[in-house]
Amino acid sequence: MSARPYRSSILVPFLLATLLFLIAIRTSAQVATGDIVGSVTDSSNAVVPGAKVTETNLGTGLTYVSNATGDGNYLITQLPAGHYRITAEKEGFKTWTRPDVTLSIGDRYRADARLEVGELSQTVEVQAENAQLQTDSAQVASLVDERQVQDLPLNGRNFVQLTQLVPGATDYTAGSFSTGNAVDDRRRPSAVSVNGFNGAQNNFMIDGMDNNERFIATVTVKPSIEAIAEIKVITNTFSAELSRANGAGISFITKGGTNEFHGSLFEFFRNQALDARQPILLPTQPKAPYRQNNFGASAGGPIKKNRTFFFADWESYLVGQGQVNQLTVPLASEIAGNFNTVGLGANPAIVTPVYDPKTTQTVPTSVSSSGAIRSQFPDNQIPASRFDPAAVNVLALYPAPQLPGPTLNYVSAPSRTQNDGTMDTRIDHRFSDKSNFYARYSYNHTTTTTPHNLPTAPNGIDPVGNGGGYTDQANQAFQINEVYTLNPSTIVVVQASYTRWALSSLQTNFGKNVATQLGIPGVNVDSDSTGIAAITLGTANGVQSLTEGGFQPNLDYNNTFQENGSFQFTRGAHSMKTGLSIIRRQVNETQS
Repeated sequence: MSARPYRSSILVPFLLATLLFLIAIRTSAQVATGDIVGSVTDSSNAVVPGAKVTETNLGTGLTYVSNATGDGNYLITQLPAGHYRITAEKEGFKTWTRPDVTLSIGDRYRADARLEVGELSQTVEVQAENAQLQTDSAQVASLVDERQVQDLPLNGRNFVQLTQLVPGATDYTAGSFSTGNAVDDRRRPSAVSVNGFNGAQNNFMIDGMDNNERFIATVTVKPSIEAIAEIKVITNTFSAELSRANGAGISFITKGGTNEFHGSLFEFFRNQALDARQPILLPTQPKAPYRQNNFGASAGGPIKKNRTFFFADWESYLVGQGQVNQLTVPLASEIAGNFNTVGLGANPAIVTPVYDPKTTQTVPTSVSSSGAIRSQFPDNQIPASRFDPAAVNVLALYPAPQLPGPTLNYVSAPSRTQNDGTMDTRIDHRFSDKSNFYARYSYNHTTTTTPHNLPTAPNGIDPVGNGGGYTDQANQAFQINEVYTLNPSTIVVVQASYTRWALSSLQTNFGKNVATQLGIPGVNVDSDSTGIAAITLGTANGVQSLTEGGFQPNLDYNNTFQENGSFQFTRGAHSMKTGLSIIRRQVNETQS
């Protein structure tokens, strides 16, 4: 099936009408930035209009300025997460300062300044811890901060696992296409359920922009842990920017550089030498392979101090892991047509009769409701002359049993391999005191070879037994962001992004006319139907079926274009925000 972008002749009039009738609303918590609000009063609790309030980012040295309004209130919005020094000053008063305030994404931090009479050169320093209660926002959310992102142990350094730490969140791999095993997404699991909602009902955002694949509803770009500054999981009282989220709004922001150079170099590994031997392996079989290497590096710092900064990271995740299976394959006697063996049927204590479908004899209706019954093959042996040539070819795909008995008589440990590469780059630049800009590019490339339960047959055909094959995924995202201060009480934010999801998931026998080779006509009619057909042996002892697994080849290509614009302003004690977001999606999906 395929889908094309929705276009409508009413789109332009609708957008014009939206622009004309947008209603300014009370500013709610930001999606990728934070706010600092407060009031400025003197020692008698009288307001101090016109006081200059300055927030200085301690990492980059960048300053953000606002003036208290006539009623003494101030607001500085669109602040990147980080540590800030806040100062308030006015002629005739001592300078008031809070030396270090931690601001996280979505925070609306209140810092009320009380000025004392004196000289500007004199300073009143106020020590304060981070506000635990966001009194200026009704949003219900949980934060995973930079220290948790960096220090908490993660299997495979998969940041999505961090979202499961928040109250109400749990793993959702059991009911999702994002398990890492589905042909739609072979990467490490990306599924999380919040407040009991389906794992496909979340809204993933990166730096405040859309980051959703729209066919199976998973995350598009997965940055390296080295690139993530903070993660916020918003579970209730969503702002307009989050739009469609029913389960959770999962917003993560990437790191930017600072005035000091920082970097990292890392390697994590696992090896089968450190693992116990799987108990179901045969004595002659070696320990199932398991080789996992996760390595990379990051660096960030100033290009020009207090002006231009960079951050970049690169990470590789390489894994080869044996998939241990205990299966049932046909006995040599079964392949020869001899079913005169106890335990081949539904009752393990008796020989199950095999009847000749070409014979019938009339019997009393008290014996058979149809009045007819087939004759049993002599000695329960199907003559070789009755074998279908295609059936003979199919049975030749099975390996010989390794263990005695009609069931669970074969153990395999094929290796699943994956090469997952991640790269992120970001440039932050201040053009002027009024203009702050950044651009980010992220790229993920994952190749996965998923094995089948059974080994390749002597004729070169893979008999499969589960949905294996080769998958190539290349996901990328580019974003630019501009915050422009028209005046201390008015800010314009303009954002644009492009994300692409490109997945090609092919069955092991793709391009091979296996069904035709086996003597089964009418199956391999084009490249999309190459491979083996789904074949289930009609025995009661659970012989492993043969199939490519279904839904392959799977070709999924998503392009998402987004443009955002918002206008924020302060008038008296009121802060307002209005804006427009346009998302155009191209979703093209082809499956067998």
